[in-house]
Formats: sequence, C-alpha cells, structure tokens
Amino acid sequence: MTDYPEHDPRAALFQPKATQPATNSNSLASQHTGTYVGSRYVDGQVVSHGGSKAIGSSHAENVAEINAKAGVPYERAMHPTNRSPVPHDQVKDDTILRFANGAEVTARDARMMGWLEAPSNPFADRASRPERLAQDTLKIEQQQQEETNPDLDFDLLADEALDRDYSSLLDTTAGMEQQAAIQQVISNGEINQKTLGTLATQLQCEPEQLQARVAPIMEAFKAQALNVMGEGGLDGNDVVAWAQQHAPDKLQQAMNRQANMRQAGGYADVRLAYLEALGDDRPSIALNADLGNGITQRQDSKGRVIVNIPGYGEMAWRTAIQAFARR
Repeated sequence: MTDYPEHDPRAALFQPKATQPATNSNSLASQHTGTYVGSRYVDGQVVSHGGSKAIGSSHAENVAEINAKAGVPYERAMHPTNRSPVPHDQVKDDTILRFANGAEVTARDARMMGWLEAPSNPFADRASRPERLAQDTLKIEQQQQEETNPDLDFDLLADEALDRDYSSLLDTTAGMEQQAAIQQVISNGEINQKTLGTLATQLQCEPEQLQARVAPIMEAFKAQALNVMGEGGLDGNDVVAWAQQHAPDKLQQAMNRQANMRQAGGYADVRLAYLEALGDDRPSIALNADLGNGITQRQDSKGRVIVNIPGYGEMAWRTAIQAFARR
C-alpha cells in the first residue's frame, strides 16, 4: 500500500472517520407517540376519552443520566448484540463504546488505544481524556465544516470530452429510456438492443453509432470506479470481484449513484467493506499489507489478524478498519 510521512505513523487506511448516530429502538433519544383510549364514570354515566402522549425510553434516559454523572469518556455504551444502552458500571470488554470522534470500538480496544482508562480508574473526568482523542475529534469537525453540501458535489470523468458527451446524452434523451439503459448496464454490462434503438431514434442516429458513442463513456466510468476502489495500493478488480460475491447490493448502489448523481463515493464504501472483510476472508493479504511506518500485523492463536498501531496498541483487524479507515 501507500507509504506515509514519518510524522504520521498511521496509514491513510487508518484515519478517524465520522459516523452518523445509529438509529434503532434502543436509541437514547428514542421516543414515539402512543395512542390511548379509556373510559370512566361521570355522574353515573360511562364517558369515553382518548388521545396521545409521547412515550420515551425511561431505561435509556436513566442510563444516559447515570453515565453523564459518572463522567465517562465516551458518549454511549452499547450491548454488542442488540445495541441497547449499557450503564457505566456494567461495561465489559466486548461492550461497544461510541466516542466523540464518531468511532465505535469495544471497551477492550478503547483501553488499548488509550481512549478509556484502565479498570483501576475507568471513569476519569472528561477533561482528562487522552489528547489524541480530542485532536482526532477536532480534525473531523473541521472536515465536516469544509463539506458544506456533499450532495451537490460531482465527480467528473477524467476525460473532459467524454464527461461533456455523457451530459449531452442525458440532456437530449428521455428519462425513462436513460434509466432503463443505466439499469441494464448495471445488471448485464450492456444496453439491450430495444433500449439502444429507442435512444438512437430520439437522437436521430443509427443504433451502431450510438453504441460506438456510449462504449468509451462506459469505460471511463469503469476506470473512475476502479480508481476509487484501488486507493491505497489495492487492486480495484479484486475489490469488484469480492463485492460481486459478498456485497452485490452495495456495488449496485455505488453504480447507480455514479450514473445518476455523478458521485463516485459509493465505491469508497465498497472498498471499506472489502478491507473490513480481509482479516476473515483473506488473512494472508491482511497480514502482508503495508499499512505504513511502524504498523504491524500478526495472527493470534485463534487465527484472527491483530493490528498493532504505534500509540494506539493492538486491536482486531476489523476494529482497526472500522475505527480508523478513511471513507
């Protein structure tokens, strides 16, 4: 993979990422409106009444309040299976902790990275958290401020002429046929003859001429996708082959986003999923990957790939990717 400057011992692979708060039935802020109907006696008559009221998760709120008073250095502790709130005095090694920088790691790995105090003093005041956690959080906040509205960003094709030609095709053909062509390419790798003929009629050209015009555009999209998935020294074709077997829906979503929204960021999600799975699916590649200066990997007695990052300690491969991979 890529070499990195001496002053940053972590690979580009291992940069803190921001994550969206998880939404589930056990969220600390979970609340729903409950409808009720009842009856009561008034002056000897039965009177029905009803209405609605906001019902919050009292358990979750109590846990949040208790954790806040304890001054724990994380934002939330969750059960590893159902993600329900966990009180600070019931945190175990496999409890998932969410920190201010958006990372979610187990309590065991948080201690290894210095984000959580040792069991002898596990609940130090927030002001005494390791400086690197605060620095990581600051970097993420700065990045978020720079990303004003990512939905309006476009990833243009490397060849400007082909990019303009693709835009021209979108401007001069009907949306229904455009979507049919896009879905056919995503599913089968090519536009069928019926759709190609309809589009050619709209453009007042022969289907063969349109096919010759579309082919280099499709190659340019493929090159753009492989470039994103191949970042950090990966083989983009290997990532595609893995995704076709293990994450076909994620790959198709990335292709749809690229064709319709002109954004290649979906392929970064595919790449991240591939990286997360390397430790389990292809441990030999994970063990031999060059992750940057000072970062080493080993395999433990259970066959798990363990990553040692200077300043952060050892953690499972998947945990390292999830906590530090740049999306």
